[in-house]
Amino acid sequence: KSYEASLYRQNCAICHGQEANGKEIDGKLVPSLRYGDIEKKSEAEIYEQIAHGKLPMPSFQNQLTEEEIRKLARFIQKDLQGRE
Repeated sequence: KSYEASLYRQNCAICHGQEANGKEIDGKLVPSLRYGDIEKKSEAEIYEQIAHGKLPMPSFQNQLTEEEIRKLARFIQKDLQGRE
């Protein structure tokens, strides 16, 4: 999973934190990718959010390939949340 982990570090950690627990940026709370609302989302919903963004989160479809986004969605669900 080191490829997915490095994708996460390069693209997601700056806002969601190295451990994906979320953090505060300019007084706004960036959500955890481990706990909370994200746990209710399907892998497809996570994919959509990464690809298309949801303010204030930017879209990543122009920076990452479809396959990379798919790998990140799976990584968030399986590795960060421990879901199958």
